[in-house]
Amino acid sequence: MENKNKNWKISQQKQLKKLEKTVKGLSLALRSLSTWCGEVEHTQYMMLKAFTEDDDIIADTEDMLMAHKEHTKAEKVILPKPCDGPLYANCDIVDYLHKVEEEFVEVQAAFEGWKRNCDQKSRDKFLLECTDLIVATTSLMWKSGAELKERQKLMDAVNFSNGHRDGGRRFQRRA
Repeated sequence: MENKNKNWKISQQKQLKKLEKTVKGLSLALRSLSTWCGEVEHTQYMMLKAFTEDDDIIADTEDMLMAHKEHTKAEKVILPKPCDGPLYANCDIVDYLHKVEEEFVEVQAAFEGWKRNCDQKSRDKFLLECTDLIVATTSLMWKSGAELKERQKLMDAVNFSNGHRDGGRRFQRRA
């Protein structure tokens, strides 16, 4: 009887894992569909606006196209590119790790400068160093064999996890 319960429990765990994967997949699909619907809705709104106003339709259409271009540009996602060029051809993974450490030290120094000066120039320097750290980390991940698709999958998993940990209080709720 105990073996039967154990087998049933293992079966239930497998089914639960499969269900979790399905729910995550549906969540990703829904997120993509939602983004696409938002873009379609925005374009429909701009087209409707262009063709319902009494002003010159051609000028409104140009405005609509410019507004759509600005809208899509604002939503463009720019991903960090790993440093994988000829300059790094002889670097091993330890070299990449040291680069992450170096960039982290530079982030700390820039933060101290920003804290001390409280000006835009210091803030910009701090943000630039943070971006360099992101690129160095991405490069380290790349050197370990993680291509873009895997890095994106990991980022999505961490975002998903962080969105649910601590009662979902890690991220602001957005409409």
